Amino acid sequence: MNKKKLQSRERSLFKAVSFRIWATLLTMVIVYFFTGELALMAGIGIADFVSKIFLFYAHERLWEKIGFGKEKSTISST
Repeated sequence: MNKKKLQSRERSLFKAVSFRIWATLLTMVIVYFFTGELALMAGIGIADFVSKIFLFYAHERLWEKIGFGKEKSTISST
């Protein structure tokens, strides 16, 4: 039996969190590089993480519903 699994909501959430950690760290480094201010770096980092984690999760779930580029699952009985 060959059945393609759909991505779970939990997997989408964990992918979103792991990506946001890396992306937020990069944003914080860039802010610090340009401003030299730790408080500004932290504030922007927190706002970036919180807002974009929800955006990324919604984006992942939306794309899970779109059939474009997906292979149809085949179920064969033996």
